[in-house]
Parts: sequence; C-alpha cells; structure tokens
Amino acid sequence: MVCACETQTKREWLEEVASGSMKYHKIEKRDVVVTSNSDGSASVSFTSVITATIWGSYGTWTLSGTMRLVKRSGRWIRVE
Repeated sequence: MVCACETQTKREWLEEVASGSMKYHKIEKRDVVVTSNSDGSASVSFTSVITATIWGSYGTWTLSGTMRLVKRSGRWIRVE
C-alpha cells in the first residue's frame, strides 16, 4: 500500500481542528501495553481507533503509537 500522505505541523493540525475541517468523534485505545524500563522510565504502546470527519470524509482509522514517560515530582510525564 502506498500512502499519499502529507505531513502537517502541529500548528497546521490545530488550525484544521479549530476551523472544523477535522472533527474527531470518538477515540478508543486498544491493546495498551506498559513496560517498565531499566532507567526508571516507562514505555507505553497502544492502538488508537479514531472515528472522525476529515476534510468532509467520515471514517474510522486505526493508528499505532508509542510513548515514553518519566516520573517527576510524583507524576508521570510524557517525554517522547
């Protein structure tokens, strides 16, 4: 499968959401796996199932993601 994807900056994405061109109706997290790392951080991997209307097209998209978190002042903070 070839992706004719376009990269957006964070600012561009926020502008699209604010203008209503991109509307997110539902986001579900699935297959969440948390792993403790030897440096005291944690890694979280997950699948997001997103139902949205993007530039007039309604649909459901499945995306994979990962995050790295560290604990600071008793709170977990995303660092990647």
